[in-house]
Amino acid sequence: MNVEPIGDDEVLYRRIPVSTAWYADKVIYGDAFQPRKDEHTGISLFRDKFRTVEEVAKGKAKQGYYVASLRVSDLRRAGIIVEPRPDTPEGWDNAHVEIPGLNAGNRQTNEAEELQSQLAEIAMILPVAGKFVTTE
Repeated sequence: MNVEPIGDDEVLYRRIPVSTAWYADKVIYGDAFQPRKDEHTGISLFRDKFRTVEEVAKGKAKQGYYVASLRVSDLRRAGIIVEPRPDTPEGWDNAHVEIPGLNAGNRQTNEAEELQSQLAEIAMILPVAGKFVTTE
């Protein structure tokens, strides 16, 4: 399967669980971009080209999610690398991308905290969508 390069004009989505308060009072906090312990190759985001905000917002969190939007051009201008990673443990997903500079191996470093804060600032440029609660 072909991996389509990420264009500068694309928007990426990051899901933020409501229960964490990482988005509160119209402010996104850097913790919204903290890598999980299983994110070994980078934190996950999703391309708006392949997935809607509503689709990204579906998940297991009982209180639901907010969805932050980040322009690829803003990320690249800040020197942040974004890579397509469609080959996921759940199967092929053209929407899946990662920021390799934030991963399970560096999640507790000062550099990671700085990058998380930088991502939160970039995510504040565009409106945050939600709150979305999935009733399955």
